[in-house]
Amino acid sequence: MAKSPDAFRTISEVAALLETPAHVLRFWESKFTQIKPVKGAGGRRYFRPDDIALLGGIKVLLYEQDMRISGVQKLLRERGPRYVAGLSALPWTPDGTDGTDEAPPPDCEVDEPQSDPVIVGPWLGAAPEETLDERSPEADEAPQLGVMAEFVLGTLSRLAASEAEPEKEADEPAPPATKDSESQVSRLRDALSRADPQRLRERAPRLAPLVARLVALREASSGQAG
Repeated sequence: MAKSPDAFRTISEVAALLETPAHVLRFWESKFTQIKPVKGAGGRRYFRPDDIALLGGIKVLLYEQDMRISGVQKLLRERGPRYVAGLSALPWTPDGTDGTDEAPPPDCEVDEPQSDPVIVGPWLGAAPEETLDERSPEADEAPQLGVMAEFVLGTLSRLAASEAEPEKEADEPAPPATKDSESQVSRLRDALSRADPQRLRERAPRLAPLVARLVALREASSGQAG
């Protein structure tokens, strides 16, 4: 039985409704204080309809209008949460239920925003260690979908640094690949394999120089091995 639009929902239900990972919703909670889920006596958190609509509007601004977090925060201050919530297009399907049995306990209290490590990049299911520090200015100012480029750029910087080391004598055998470099390549390959193709296509001009650099490094490495 579908829930009423007036029903309170858990974070997993909101994630399914908005088609947005729960860890991204928690990150938005930490950045937008207007989102105020409530917590019942048992500690379970519930999102009110207004919270869900606001999250939907925030998603539209970040993902469809490509705004930055700071821009959305400014818009919330200037126009208010109701305006942003009105931008969402929630797939409500009223079924005549009043949602009474789905509401949280009456002794709910406002919960504080979560500060769990999160991913704000364009790929799905990435591990926490593949994200930027959410407290850094870059995480506040960069577009949500810029983390993939940052990750690739960081990997390229490490590869370029190792490439800049003085060349060994021709008769000196090349040192075996370190576990650290193998781990970097493995993480990069895994992240790229889980990237959202549509998001990457939209940002192909920004990623093209990084990809070209990777190809050049690979060819240079192959030439030295030969």
